[in-house]
Amino acid sequence: MLKELTTTDEIKQYFTDLVNNEQVLTNKIKLAQIYGAAKRQFDLLEKEKVIKDDIDRKYYQVIEINVINDDFQIAEIVNKSNNEKWFTMYYQYKSLHEFADTYDKALIGLITQKYQNDTRATEYISNMLKMR
Repeated sequence: MLKELTTTDEIKQYFTDLVNNEQVLTNKIKLAQIYGAAKRQFDLLEKEKVIKDDIDRKYYQVIEINVINDDFQIAEIVNKSNNEKWFTMYYQYKSLHEFADTYDKALIGLITQKYQNDTRATEYISNMLKMR
């Protein structure tokens, strides 16, 4: 378990201690785990940037980007002119140029895109499930 580090000096010291005691196997494992976590976070931020750069910021403000996996991504956005919240769908980091008014409908849209290569079924499924 990692202890809570609050300053950059504490973080530097923690890593210095791990590196200086590299003969201990657990320290090598900790370093590999920390590096792996940092790399996954960096990769995720790079993927989110692809989506963020695609959204027209003149008209929309990006609130949050959810990378579910390499197939499904959903961006929560707000229309700057009327403050309406929308969810826009990305399949394999490419925009479907479709908006949904709820996260659930956006997720259904992505699933229908994956299996039917079409998002028209989203409304039928949403109505069938009585989603509002």
